[in-house]
Amino acid sequence: MNLLHSEFGCRASLLACQAAHCTVKECMGHAVDAVEDGLAALNRVTAADYDVVIMDMQMPVMDGEEATAAIRALPRPKGAVPVLALTADVMPEHRERYPAAGVNGLVPKPIDWPSFAAALDACADGRSPEAGR
Repeated sequence: MNLLHSEFGCRASLLACQAAHCTVKECMGHAVDAVEDGLAALNRVTAADYDVVIMDMQMPVMDGEEATAAIRALPRPKGAVPVLALTADVMPEHRERYPAAGVNGLVPKPIDWPSFAAALDACADGRSPEAGR
């Protein structure tokens, strides 16, 4: 799969992001592009094709909800790319907002890698991911 990972602080916290990308790339066999904010994610989705977007919900410039809603406003097939929310903020009232923005599934931090892998596979297959529910 070709994945876009949008997460604030990824360049600042390079070691943690490299470990995550290494797990996704080498253990799961996926290609990963990384950006640091929602606007950059929107620009990348507009310019390239991705199987799944892994979207941090708490980012500067444009947060994950706003970026996901903007992606959903794009014409198909770009606007239909599955978006998997990645966040430490999993309050029930927020869980309700994420699908309204167009998020397909939620993976809470810290990441449980088997659940993350299952959620990615479900998104790529057009199924509803169970991670974080």
